[in-house]
Amino acid sequence: MRAGLLRDRIELQAFTLSADGDPTTGSWSTTYTVYAEQMDKGSVERFVSDQELARATGAYRIRYLSAINPTWRVKDGSDYWDIEGVIEGDGYKEATIVLVSRRDPEDDA
Repeated sequence: MRAGLLRDRIELQAFTLSADGDPTTGSWSTTYTVYAEQMDKGSVERFVSDQELARATGAYRIRYLSAINPTWRVKDGSDYWDIEGVIEGDGYKEATIVLVSRRDPEDDA
């Protein structure tokens, strides 16, 4: 992996329930802040080759991180992205690809 391509700073955020355990209340908190490369669709398709991409509309390549939960979201500047899937690199544990779709700005959670 070429670290020079990891220029964007993104946050991986997890939803934390409120103290009463109500699933409709809670807040998003940053679990990891990492450098990433925002990949174009062609790069993603080449990287995952024969795997189906579901409905992901974008992807980020980060240094290998196995602890990513698909229920998290990505914050990139003022944009929020839902995590659709996680692909753990090319077998060498150098990179993790996070497949994302744009989060609805009207969603208040």
